Amino acid sequence: MPADSSYVDAEQASSWGLLREALRPAALAPFTTAVLGALREHDRRTGSELVPTLRRYLDADGNLETAARELGVHRNTVRTRLRTAERVSRRRLDRPRDRLELWLALSAEDL
Repeated sequence: MPADSSYVDAEQASSWGLLREALRPAALAPFTTAVLGALREHDRRTGSELVPTLRRYLDADGNLETAARELGVHRNTVRTRLRTAERVSRRRLDRPRDRLELWLALSAEDL
């Protein structure tokens, strides 16, 4: 790392880097359970794969085709799973706050 004090590593300046530094994984557990608990329970009961589908969809920046290809399923399967995920989670993917909460809860596992 250069001696220049104005140097900032790109990872440190990113929103993800900020979150990683600011949040303790243990503190995220209640939030993650509140956001993903119903989805995980639904997946456990039915084998529906809502959580992995939602993760792939959000990681693909909301691109249905990319998510379907990466999951190895038809885009209509992804569409159906996402509608079910919205119903079960009581969050809408067209609302930025809801998407952020889902993304944060899913991303907390990577911390």
